[in-house]
Amino acid sequence: MRFTLRENEWVLDFLNTAEWYFVYELPGLASGKGFSEEVKNSMLPPPIVDKEGNPVDSEDTDDWNEFVRPDLEDGFAQERAIVSNDIDAAEKTDNPLEWFYDDEEIPENFPEGPMWRVVVKTEHTEQWYSVLNQTRIMMNKEHGLAEDDSRFLMALFGTDSEEIPQEKALMLAQYEFYCVIQNILVENIMN
Repeated sequence: MRFTLRENEWVLDFLNTAEWYFVYELPGLASGKGFSEEVKNSMLPPPIVDKEGNPVDSEDTDDWNEFVRPDLEDGFAQERAIVSNDIDAAEKTDNPLEWFYDDEEIPENFPEGPMWRVVVKTEHTEQWYSVLNQTRIMMNKEHGLAEDDSRFLMALFGTDSEEIPQEKALMLAQYEFYCVIQNILVENIMN
């Protein structure tokens, strides 16, 4: 993956098949697809709970459910729609060499095969960040990824470590991929 910042847009390109899958899946995951009801509901928790964490009925919770929650749900849906539209406009190429700039050297052992490019208007950056964040929060709540020791094993040994089951390695790679994009956005655009 390469990140390029232009005047009014940023670009993620040289996305291989796995990275493209992670990007393509993002809006669905942010909507809660594939997560438990408990995790999905935790994204908009009730404003008042008792000691056991159960919602407390009150005038405040009625107002929350009538006014605040629908606005938040609508805002999240609009963010996902923007990200989804950006992803739908992605380009695919079987000749990614055409994406190199004139002054760039083409690395030896450059991978062959299809690659994707997503061009995002700079004004969509906050929506992308939010959708990435919603997804990462749910992934962490569902699978406990943020503090998982396997993250550190992957950093040392990669996804081929025999210590990490393949399904978990893929999930950790996806989680880390979203972290990287968020960090890139913060460091390059949102600062």
